[in-house]
Amino acid sequence: ASNKFVALSAYKGSVLARTDDRRVFTVADATLTEQSNLAAYKPQCAVREGNTYWLGTNEGVLHIMDDNSVQKYEPDGPLSNMPYDMVTYGSQLWIVPGGRWATEFKREAQIMYYNGAQWDNLSYNDICRRIGATLSLADLVHVAVDPADSKHFYAASYGMGVVEFLPDGTAKRYTYNNSPLRSADTGNAMYRYCRVDAMTFDADRNLWLTNMSDLATNVHIITPDHQWHSFNLYQGGQRIVLNTVSKFVVDNRNPNYKWIASARDAAGVILINDNGTPY
Repeated sequence: ASNKFVALSAYKGSVLARTDDRRVFTVADATLTEQSNLAAYKPQCAVREGNTYWLGTNEGVLHIMDDNSVQKYEPDGPLSNMPYDMVTYGSQLWIVPGGRWATEFKREAQIMYYNGAQWDNLSYNDICRRIGATLSLADLVHVAVDPADSKHFYAASYGMGVVEFLPDGTAKRYTYNNSPLRSADTGNAMYRYCRVDAMTFDADRNLWLTNMSDLATNVHIITPDHQWHSFNLYQGGQRIVLNTVSKFVVDNRNPNYKWIASARDAAGVILINDNGTPY
């Protein structure tokens, strides 16, 4: 192994050793053997019991059986103690632990959901399974819930686009290569700077979202049938460039009014009056 060993546990004359990149090896009779079937779980710690393994991971405690089936144990509670933003819908609560200011916090993508009785968390691996691919995804900063179906919602990533979660348990990510969203970078790091910030649904189930930087069109609308409409904001003929948006809300007294709280650069509150014709 080329990495440092950082944790050890003993079992019947052998030692189970974990490296700093979370691989697990068995050391017995001066022979080092990697337990490659455990690598995908990225354990923080590992203990052997017979032909099975107990792993402490970011997704809870996992018991890997001798047929490689997995039993999962986790407390009924949120996945992370670093909440960044919360949204409610009826008695339901969604929490995301991402973050940003001038740049992203680089926190692994997670969504914590409370249905009024118990918690149901989506780890980074859970989200990738729903998308159907292992990909870079971090700093989920906002969630918007479809007013017609709470099993349909979007999560904004400040750097890696927006993810749509569908009622059938699948998900789809939108970024600069499959939507009108744009990156704040034009080089090799484009995938890290497709910054989506605050967003909200209106009563007609249109999703309003913001895409940061002067290279991007800052405001987008996704209709219920997945049509995109995009525009920038102007005042007195001068473009208002959005770089950090903390809130996007629909006025409950006049649904034609959409309010944006801009926290940095063009700091202030911006009012959009769509006159009942958002696109």
